[in-house]
Amino acid sequence: MLTVFEPDGTLVTMTYDGDLKRRKRAEGSGWTTYLWDREQVLMELNKNGTTTVRYTQAPRGYGDVVSHRRSNASTYSHFDAIGSMR
Repeated sequence: MLTVFEPDGTLVTMTYDGDLKRRKRAEGSGWTTYLWDREQVLMELNKNGTTTVRYTQAPRGYGDVVSHRRSNASTYSHFDAIGSMR
């Protein structure tokens, strides 16, 4: 568990599992739960269990995130020839 204060003074607590994957982020009266499939984060859920973000990874063992969808808007990541995200 890691607890930090944001610059605005908000207390944020993050919980990790034994593989150092973030499982939960709590802030104020709300929290986010992270759902994983082995080494890839699939989605984020709010305290009501509603999906707030969906992630898409490149098709390989430990693929990079190629997009995420939040509030009906998709964001795409682009990679250069050596695999760096742009």
